[in-house]
Amino acid sequence: MGHSPLTSQALAAPPYLVAFLAVLLTAHLSDKHRARSPFFIAHALSSAGDGGL
Repeated sequence: MGHSPLTSQALAAPPYLVAFLAVLLTAHLSDKHRARSPFFIAHALSSAGDGGL
């Protein structure tokens, strides 16, 4: 697509970083509220979208 290898790696990293932070936040909140189902349902619904904006 015309990007250098370094640029393509830099463009690929942010989604993984956001996903990592979402996992940590979800784990913390579900442990704090002692409820796993609402978070599981929220993540399942958010991933069920069409993937496009």
